[in-house]
Amino acid sequence: MRASAPTSSRSLIARTEVRVEVCTPVSVEPPGVATRTIPAHREAYARVTKAIVESGGLGAVYGDSEAWVAAHGFEIAAAPRETYWTDFYGAAPEDDVFDVAWPIR
Repeated sequence: MRASAPTSSRSLIARTEVRVEVCTPVSVEPPGVATRTIPAHREAYARVTKAIVESGGLGAVYGDSEAWVAAHGFEIAAAPRETYWTDFYGAAPEDDVFDVAWPIR
């Protein structure tokens, strides 16, 4: 998997800004686009539908994911990542469009 540069988002549990990577898997490096290979790691993730985003529920996905990590005895190891699996704007409301993933240890 390759990732783009991190951006910022807000964490609902900590109420602080956190870095978030937004990425998409690529098989060939596109010219003029920064890419990197992400090393293997353990992560907790939530699959997100377009409807969740459009209804304003994305913040809860981040908060619920953070809570799940803590409740199961893990620690967050790095910034969360959004990995897009399809074209968000072309997707139907019930389509899975991306994952919110937290590297954990």
